[in-house]
Amino acid sequence: MSMPWKFSKEAVTNLVDTSRSDMKFNYNTTEPVYSFQHSLDHNEDVQKDREVSDQVVAWALIDGFLFLAIVSGNVLTIAAILMNRGISHNVSNHFILSLACSDLFVGLILPYHMMFYIQPELSQIFGFCIARLGLLSLVCTASVMNIIGIAVDRFIAIVYPLHYHKVMTKRLARGLVVIGWILAVSISVIPVFWNKWEQNVRNKKSKGKCELGYIVEPLYVKTIYLPCFVLLFTIMCGFYVKIFAETRKHAKRMRRVKNDPPDTWKSLQVLMLVMGSFTISYMPFIIVVILNTIFQYHTETTSLLYKITISLAVSNSAINPLIYAWKNQEFKKAFWKILNCKSIEGNSFELPAGLRRFGRSIIHKSSVTPETKTATNNFEKI
Repeated sequence: MSMPWKFSKEAVTNLVDTSRSDMKFNYNTTEPVYSFQHSLDHNEDVQKDREVSDQVVAWALIDGFLFLAIVSGNVLTIAAILMNRGISHNVSNHFILSLACSDLFVGLILPYHMMFYIQPELSQIFGFCIARLGLLSLVCTASVMNIIGIAVDRFIAIVYPLHYHKVMTKRLARGLVVIGWILAVSISVIPVFWNKWEQNVRNKKSKGKCELGYIVEPLYVKTIYLPCFVLLFTIMCGFYVKIFAETRKHAKRMRRVKNDPPDTWKSLQVLMLVMGSFTISYMPFIIVVILNTIFQYHTETTSLLYKITISLAVSNSAINPLIYAWKNQEFKKAFWKILNCKSIEGNSFELPAGLRRFGRSIIHKSSVTPETKTATNNFEKI
């Protein structure tokens, strides 16, 4: 009777040991822990994908609105100049036409620029990335050059009105436009051959981002890009301050004859509008580029600021038609004829209804008093 008990005791002992071994094995297995961690990682990836998709939608809406505003405004400006002999024969409007063309190109490049938000892998391809940076730099620089050309034209017209027609001929105006485009191409083409693309690809921190701060050489920004912007901005400020001073002096003389106090508020408004829109549009972008390239300050925040400031700089191309063309009475009459589908110089055509409604609302909001031949009003129709 003792043997069965002993056998049973050993059997029970072996059974318990086996159970403990099985329990130990099951307890130490990493499968449940792995599954839980994998689930957490998956949820984080889903959350990141949602954030990325939300950002893509946001940038698509912003750039889509800018695209419509830029293209519609500048197409109308170009059409008004080309289809109206009175406007096209005006020397000053050579600069307006060139500005409208450069701004139109800014709008047409926006869909390509937007593709990098939708398909980030395009940033890994050298040709696509360089084309994106080069084209945007070219058309924005050309737009700035044309704004400087308009400032030169207005400076001569207001400060030296008696010599304007002798100095600012069609030949000189076209020459200045061509020089502006040549300078824009020269400045923008340099990064195509002088960049740190290979270094950017090897740099894990950059994650292959197609941004000026990662692609452009800091020396290029220090010696070419930044000095050119500072020089152009200084020239523009100098011209418009001198124009304002001359306009104010002229207004005082006119008011003295009429025994009225001088009114220079409208001229000051134009000065603030021109310089303010240019500064607000481009200065933040220049600051971010300096942080990224010269100081090599790269964070997710600066990357977001880069995207915001690019859109801000591009928005200047939507504002320019309102400042330089749509406040001019001749242009406004031409726009009304275009939007009402009336013929200009014997040409008949029809625009889409949505574009006509958009243009009419803008013209209505930008109404100004009729033009006169005084220097003050010449300044106001810049």
